[in-house]
Amino acid sequence: MTIERYFTENGEGTIEFTPIDVDHARLIYRQLIERLSYLRKKIDAKQNLLDITPKENDDLKKDCLEKLFMFKTGLGDVENQFQSVKRWFDKNNLPYPESPEDQLKKDEQRIILEEWISRRRKKVGDGKILGKQKSKEIKKPKKKKTVKHSQRIIDRNREIRSRYHKLTETDHLKSKYAISKIAEEHRLSFDRIRDIIYKGNE
Repeated sequence: MTIERYFTENGEGTIEFTPIDVDHARLIYRQLIERLSYLRKKIDAKQNLLDITPKENDDLKKDCLEKLFMFKTGLGDVENQFQSVKRWFDKNNLPYPESPEDQLKKDEQRIILEEWISRRRKKVGDGKILGKQKSKEIKKPKKKKTVKHSQRIIDRNREIRSRYHKLTETDHLKSKYAISKIAEEHRLSFDRIRDIIYKGNE
């Protein structure tokens, strides 16, 4: 797929990027990174070959210089395109693909989806239980017994709070990131970790 048609030069000589949508922009971003890596490797290889080429071998030196010029010119064009793609992400307040912010956003979306699925399943399950109870007499709800957690659970919760404070002690804006990270480490839901931290739930 040619990507040049998604780049235009404005009156000030700045390259502007116009993707089809966000997914397309992410694809172009990754393709340009691969292209940059390819061209830089080619330049290094030709430069190394030129350095060891004997002075009297004019033909090989000429070929190396021509290829170096071609690769460096191409590298400059791709770098300009890459910068325009980054400007597009910045303008739309979107994280760069595969960046830590992007990964955090993916984790949050995954957690939200998992929680939504869990709630839906629970709702369906509750509906089945209520349906079976329609023919039965309505009983008074039993008083909930106080749940005493095992020492293992108490120690785990203390460890979670300690881990959270360490992750956020220098930057409280990392709260969501810290909760998401801890949830993944302990294989618990985002809400469960949040309750343990903020409600002091032993």
